[in-house]
Amino acid sequence: MGFCAGGRQRGPGGRGVRGPRDPGGSLASPLLRGFVVAAIWEAPLQTVNALRHIVQRPEYRDAVLPFITEPAP
Repeated sequence: MGFCAGGRQRGPGGRGVRGPRDPGGSLASPLLRGFVVAAIWEAPLQTVNALRHIVQRPEYRDAVLPFITEPAP
């Protein structure tokens, strides 16, 4: 999306889009806060947990890569 002459927004296909650019309205602060907390904390945590399960699969857990050496005990 871009802007065409006169400040109107240009939609797909290059046609001007008419109507309010800011639809207005407001979200309740607790609702918005809950969404932000979920987006910031829960999504990365779910990603890390999923990755933890993936690396425990035998094909990854038992992999031997010649360019990685473990330190001697």
